[in-house]
Amino acid sequence: MKKLVLLAAVAVCTLAANAATWRINSNPAAKPDFLSLKAACDSDYVAIGDTLYCEPAEYNVSEENTITKKGLVLIGPGFNFKNNYGGISTIAEATFSAAINLREDSIQIEGVKAAEIILWESRKDIVIERCYLGKVRTGDSYRNQKRIAIRSNYFPANYGPGYERIIFSNQNEASEIDIENNIIIVDPHGINLTTTYGTALSAVIAHNTIIDIYQADNFPVLATSHSEIRDNIFIQKYGKKGFLYLDQLVNCQIYNNVWSMVEADVTAEVYAQYGADNYFIGATEENTFTCQQVGGASETYYQLKEGSVAAGKAYQHEDCGAFAGTWPFVINGRPLGVPYIYDVVAPHRPENDVLTITFKVKANNE
Repeated sequence: MKKLVLLAAVAVCTLAANAATWRINSNPAAKPDFLSLKAACDSDYVAIGDTLYCEPAEYNVSEENTITKKGLVLIGPGFNFKNNYGGISTIAEATFSAAINLREDSIQIEGVKAAEIILWESRKDIVIERCYLGKVRTGDSYRNQKRIAIRSNYFPANYGPGYERIIFSNQNEASEIDIENNIIIVDPHGINLTTTYGTALSAVIAHNTIIDIYQADNFPVLATSHSEIRDNIFIQKYGKKGFLYLDQLVNCQIYNNVWSMVEADVTAEVYAQYGADNYFIGATEENTFTCQQVGGASETYYQLKEGSVAAGKAYQHEDCGAFAGTWPFVINGRPLGVPYIYDVVAPHRPENDVLTITFKVKANNE
């Protein structure tokens, strides 16, 4: 057995060593390896395990934003950066204004800005993290989505097609869905994991910060079944009464969440089933978050304030919400392991014909 494990480890290391990184840029002036995701997938040079680094640019043709090769890693620079005036690309983000279409398995996406990501056919082993997103959804009438991780992403208001932010429904039999550490602004629906056939989802919905800004009643922020729902913050900004519907949460474990509900709107049934394990304490934005934006990153508004009502309320006694837990939210969505310069000192003139420039680099951002 030890010999087999050793051989497997050698095989993994060999695959990693042989993996290549390819530059993607929709602007030919940047002289990239490929102009689109589709062009990279069509190339015989791009292989399983390779990384497609999407440089800051606009990717606005849906057909060109299609991944048809298994086992690729798609990385962008992150989001909410200042524009690059005078550069090849004015924008500082890899912006997919048209949908990214996933038509193969074992795909990882990090650090991009995408209006919509669509999982076509029966996808499995997909990771979407540290992205700025409008919506993640399955294609119509497909089933058996498995092992899908959506974590540490920012779903802001008024971006992308909206309506439902994360939707695995319409005859899908999704299972092993992991939705963690996202910041989701709901208008009017948030997460919809319902299935036509009522099959067990085995989903984990944990450490998300979910803000409902829709002003009318009768639209739940969350609809799912057979799911574990814990350590989240759910706040209805305008005091809507009916944003938590028990009939939309079927056979779920619901514990250690912080809700914005007030006592007058919580029924005896809710208290009987969930009152002992959750905190119906009337959370608001003001008593939960700093409500201050730092450095142009709007997601910083949702960091917990000192003395927050969500502090220490999670199952493992850490904070509830996106900035704690297994996959803490990373400001600007900087991809893990990608080095970047964060401090530069350059003198105005040389000394003794030498211009000394110093800079600091972070190798990753955890």
